[in-house]
Amino acid sequence: MAESPSRLEVVVLLSNDNDYVEACFRRLRSLHPSMKRVNSVAYSDGRVTWVHTVHGSSLAQSHINAWLEGGNSTQGLKQRAAVEAISRVLDPELDAVLSEAAGATVELQTMPAASVCIPCTADKAEHGRAAELDQAISSEPAHGSPRFERLSRDGELFLAHLYDDGLYRMANPALGPKKHHAANQISVDMDEIAGYLKRGYLLRMRGERSNQVNLISPSEIRIIRG
Repeated sequence: MAESPSRLEVVVLLSNDNDYVEACFRRLRSLHPSMKRVNSVAYSDGRVTWVHTVHGSSLAQSHINAWLEGGNSTQGLKQRAAVEAISRVLDPELDAVLSEAAGATVELQTMPAASVCIPCTADKAEHGRAAELDQAISSEPAHGSPRFERLSRDGELFLAHLYDDGLYRMANPALGPKKHHAANQISVDMDEIAGYLKRGYLLRMRGERSNQVNLISPSEIRIIRG
């Protein structure tokens, strides 16, 4: 696995069990440090994309049927994620389109209800936060890793939550109401967070006072570098 043929672009692995996907990702990343998560069932080192599909065992027929239907079940969402990952390889231009679509989706989902009634003030505030986030992400990093903060309305400070495996958790807004499920979230390094925020992904953050861990929209997160 350390070396692959130059013509190889996609590797399909049978089984999209979350623990198996995570174990494979970690193992391959130890061999290829540039390996990054594409979504919940795929990852890539920039040349080869690895995609997990449902296992074809007859013992998993219900999972297979749900995967093939591609609905809003866990397997259906994983099927759509697999198709998206392979589509990005077949059509490189689609990668940029999907990334822009993810950003548009999260902007619509996180738009406060008041903005519909007061577009002049709320829209400006929303676009201002988005522009600030984009500027922070696109600027060259200073020394050390960035710091991600969110200040709640009651003044509580939320910081990116580091899990026991030494990684952070993020969720794809395209998964809609199922995005908060642990099974649909991806594990990332600190230096990957900003890039995923720019694509609209939400970040798990912990409150310093309440110890509560929530998924936070990128429009609410401030990036501090240096």
